Formats: sequence, structure tokens, C-alpha cells
Amino acid sequence: MGLFSWLFPKPADRIAKARKLMADDRFAEARMEVADLSEAEAQALKSECEQQLVRMNLEKAVQRARAGEHQVVQSHLDLAERFHDGSMTELFEETNAALAALKNAQRTDAVWAELASAAERRARLGTDPGDFTLAAYSGKGAVRVFFGEGRAFNLPGLEYEPRAEWFRPSWMSECAGAEPDAVIAALKAVYPESLWESIVTQSSLLVPAIRRLADVAPEAAISVLLEGSLEEPVIAFELGRAAAALGQHQAAFLSFDHAIAAYEGALTVDGLSAQTWQAACALWAGDMKTAARVLKEADTSTAPYLRAVIEIESGDANEAEAALANIDEEDEQYPQLHSIVRLKRVLADLYEAFPVLSDVDAQGSPDWNDAMEEMLPQLQAELDTVMNQLQSDELDDEDEDEDDLDEAEPGADEVSTSP
Repeated sequence: MGLFSWLFPKPADRIAKARKLMADDRFAEARMEVADLSEAEAQALKSECEQQLVRMNLEKAVQRARAGEHQVVQSHLDLAERFHDGSMTELFEETNAALAALKNAQRTDAVWAELASAAERRARLGTDPGDFTLAAYSGKGAVRVFFGEGRAFNLPGLEYEPRAEWFRPSWMSECAGAEPDAVIAALKAVYPESLWESIVTQSSLLVPAIRRLADVAPEAAISVLLEGSLEEPVIAFELGRAAAALGQHQAAFLSFDHAIAAYEGALTVDGLSAQTWQAACALWAGDMKTAARVLKEADTSTAPYLRAVIEIESGDANEAEAALANIDEEDEQYPQLHSIVRLKRVLADLYEAFPVLSDVDAQGSPDWNDAMEEMLPQLQAELDTVMNQLQSDELDDEDEDEDDLDEAEPGADEVSTSP
């Protein structure tokens, strides 16, 4: 080949060179070789190179994701999209599905790793004043009004206290130090008969785990149960209970998911369904959207306050009022629930009276500032009324408690009426 031919190769030479490059899987170089040629053969080669580049980049995206190198996954997806001519949509969909599955699996692995780490950490360091476990084993399932961040106009919301009977029910408390046969019998008494055989076959893990839960040591129970299979509904359910007690709500949610899948239906133990547990765990984790979604399938007849709190917190004013209608006005928790529902209605009415407040783009404008100046005093007045009423109700309850103690026999215990 002469100098001129080398400097200015003919289309046929460039096409031949492109084919050689393609044979070596050097598709980017091959594409560049024929990119500006108008010959039909050159255009066909360019299209073939681009398809190969799409495949290569999609494959590399999955490989990088599998290796945990997520920072470069998107760059491969962007390159694949750059060369996509619209004919490989199905491959993109398959890749995105694979990436989503990998991401979900890695997130799940991280949740289990954090659960094991949290159990080890508590076993080594013990508890602390902010430990969720303390609330789990002492709570009465009460409803409380609280002020937290991220709420409209810093208005208060509702929180649902854990209930000790969920984490250490009476049947379980009797298993502390009990013989294996007694623990197995206790489990059979609360689990469906269809799972009795599984309880026996998994007893080498279940017996020590239940004993540790009875001893208020969820971290020790977790260490045992993690050795078992989540394909066993009882293992998965009790791991969920233990994880929830440790404050590892994501792990608890996933455990109950496994229990439901393994049981192939709604698994209810001692009056509490796996979905009820999931709704509570999502609420405690601050994931109100998931809590509301799970609640739709949950039988919460034994946890009416839980349902009320989630429906009130996640719904609009009308939905909140409908949820409140299911609670008796004489119920001791009614004032707290009613206070938030009242504020929701007031806020909804104010938004209707001052529609500019709902316009995000109008924030800071003169009209928006004028509406805020007129609305805030009204909202503050309602808030003051609500909080004063709650304080008054609380003082009345304290007076009633003192009267009850005066009338009770010496040493009598307080009676809890929380459901």
C-alpha cells in the first residue's frame, strides 16, 4: 500500500479493516472506521457495531453491579442508550430487571448483615437509654402526640408505642428455663397445626431461641435463628419478632415476608398476623407509605390503635375522620387521636381558604406571604386549644388514678385497659 493509500484509504479498505477489528471484538474502533461512509455495507457494519456496543455495555453494567461498583453502572447504561437504535428495547428491559434484582438482593444482604451486627453489638455492649428494646419489653401500646421534623407547619403527629405482650407474650414468658418438651408444647399451642411437624424438626433452634426471647435477650435469639432457614415459617416469624424487639425493623419486615411466603398465606400467631407486625415495623421505621399499604391486608382487630394511628397519619382529613369514627369516644386514647384529626381538618380548611399556600411555585411571593400572615394565627390558636385540652385531659386522668389508688387495697397493681 502506497503512502497516499495509507493516508486516504478507499472505502473498501476501511470496510475490510473494520471487519478485522470486529473479529477482535474492537467494536468501538470498527464503528469509527466506517462511521462517515455512505456505502450500504459500511452502514450495515456501523449498525452491527452499535448493537454489539449496546450488548457489551449492558453486560458490563450488570457485571459492575454484581461486583458492587454502582458508581460506574450508570455510565455503561448511558453508553448503551447512546448507541441504541430502538431495536433492542427488550434487552434493555431485561437488563434493568436484572439490575433491580441485584440491587434488591444487595440491599437485603445488607439488612441481614446489619441485623447480625446489631445482635452482636448488643450482646457485647449491653443496652442504652435510647434502646428500642427497652420500650419493646415495657410498652403498653399507647398512642402519643409528638412534635417531629418534616411535618407541615411543624404540627404534631401521632406515634404508636410498642406493646410488651407482642414481644414477650404470656405463653413465652413461661418458657424461661423450661424443658424442651414444654417449649415445643407452648409453640404448638399458638401456631397452626399444619406447622407442628416443622416445630418439632426445627426444635434444636426454636427451643433455645424461645428461651432467650423469654429472658428478654432478643440479640441472643437472633444469633440462634439466623442459623436456620427462612423457608421455615416458624423460624422466620420468630426471627421477625426478635429483630423487631432489637429495633431492626427492616430485618423484621423481611423476616415476616419470608414467613408469609413460606406459609403460603397470612400467618397469625397468638392473635397477631405477620402483616400486622409488618405494619407496626414500617410505622416504627418511619415508612408510613409501606405501613398504610400493608395495613390494607392486615387483620388488626387485636391492634385497633395501630390501625387508627396509621390511617390517621397517612390519610387526608376525610380519611382521618373516618378512622377516628372506629374509636369509642370514651376510649382513653381517643383525645390524642382526636387532637391530630382536628388539626388535620383545620389545616385542610385553611388550605381551601388560602389555595395559594398549596402552590409550591408561589412560595415567597407577596400573595403567599399575605396568606401565611393571615393563616398562621388561626392555626396557632387551634394548636394552642388542642394542646391545652390534651393537658387538661391528662391532669384529669392523673386525678382519677390517684382516686383509684386511694380506694384500692394496699399493694394493689394498676390496671391497664389498653387493648
